[in-house]
Amino acid sequence: MARSPRSRKVRSKAQEERRTPPTIGKGSSFAKKDWWTSDWWLLDKQGHSNDVTCDVGTVGDLAVVAASIRGNTHRYDGTRCEDSFCLATGSTENEDQFLVAVIGDGIGSAEFSAYGSSRATHLFATKLAAQLSGSDELESEVVDTAVTQLLTDVRKAVRSWTADDYLAPKRPPGDVDPSALETTLSFAVIPAQVNSDEDSRPFYWGVIGDSPIFKLSAEGWKKVSTVVDGEILDSATEALHSAAHVVTGTSMITNDEVLILVSDGVGNFLTSANETLAVGKELARRWLRPVKIEPFVSDLMFNFATATDDRTAVVCWLDRSRTTN
Repeated sequence: MARSPRSRKVRSKAQEERRTPPTIGKGSSFAKKDWWTSDWWLLDKQGHSNDVTCDVGTVGDLAVVAASIRGNTHRYDGTRCEDSFCLATGSTENEDQFLVAVIGDGIGSAEFSAYGSSRATHLFATKLAAQLSGSDELESEVVDTAVTQLLTDVRKAVRSWTADDYLAPKRPPGDVDPSALETTLSFAVIPAQVNSDEDSRPFYWGVIGDSPIFKLSAEGWKKVSTVVDGEILDSATEALHSAAHVVTGTSMITNDEVLILVSDGVGNFLTSANETLAVGKELARRWLRPVKIEPFVSDLMFNFATATDDRTAVVCWLDRSRTTN
């Protein structure tokens, strides 16, 4: 039986919503012209502009998608995206699977922050997953000890490179001050439990800098770093190579909640104080259930007038076997 014109129109509208980045408010002047005609969307002279970087996949009962998008400011200036992420997995000695998600936001004033961010997130995620895989089980003390040990190793490794390493400075390491490599660093370790009757689980997190971690539910956004009497744990002035410490914590998450790590290019537009902002309302509607990779990237490219920075989001849905779109 042929579809009615009305049903075709509804379907077409839904497909268009998934294909086109959402415009929120008046949108930006940058988005009013196509990238191939505007002369505003320039390549980095050294290559690897990294306009879109994306991963998607599953581990245990988790479904996770992550992407970094080059901001309009860097597109216009012909410079690289300075955000990054890395997803790594592991299993404890008891064969309990887990996910390690890490994001970094290169500090804009740091000359080689694209390298510093990319290298730090990769090293931290892979080394933390490897170290936790040697543990009997995931506990806050085990994660905190591993993080403390790894920070020194990661800082040292980021400061060592050869001229041909990906995104690395052309100058030798001895000629580059660590401040030129600065980046924020936020991470979460999430058990990927399978065939469990539990509807909640602990997860372990940490932040250096201002890249926030949220839980999303039908009630809206909740910043994970609000852990003591409503107080926001603030390490906004911190960055990896200059930080005196990393703020860490253990929180609970239910199967009905979504764990989301973002750079401030996204986080600044989700909530303010106790208010959900326009972008936050739109992304909450779109990300409460798993989405395919194309609409996810499109969502992250939302068109909002003052959102010109790089954007990174890692979105993790729990108990994926029962979750429907």
